[in-house]
Amino acid sequence: MPLPELLFLAVNVLLVTGAQLLIRSGARRMDTGRGLLGFIQPRLFAGWLLVLGAPFFYFRALRALPLSAAYGATALTYLLVPAGAALLLKERLNRGHLAGLALVAAGIVLWYL
Repeated sequence: MPLPELLFLAVNVLLVTGAQLLIRSGARRMDTGRGLLGFIQPRLFAGWLLVLGAPFFYFRALRALPLSAAYGATALTYLLVPAGAALLLKERLNRGHLAGLALVAAGIVLWYL
């Protein structure tokens, strides 16, 4: 697989992961007592910018990568988001979460065999 397209795909995965973490962090800080003004939260805004920007990197990766290869890599977000939530947001992962993460990791490995 061509290296530039793999890098675009990796950036997409990281942007999607970062977006989810920023949106969760921003949602925690929302002031719902302020109505719509409560949504004015820099982390929410940054997360949505990443959500809007990520597809452009995916589109660029798809110019040269087969969809079957590119799509499998997007599953990495299912590993990175919970890991980031645990490490950065101090969320707890129980045994069921860890078992699910192991199954997702195994699925990604099988996808690329």
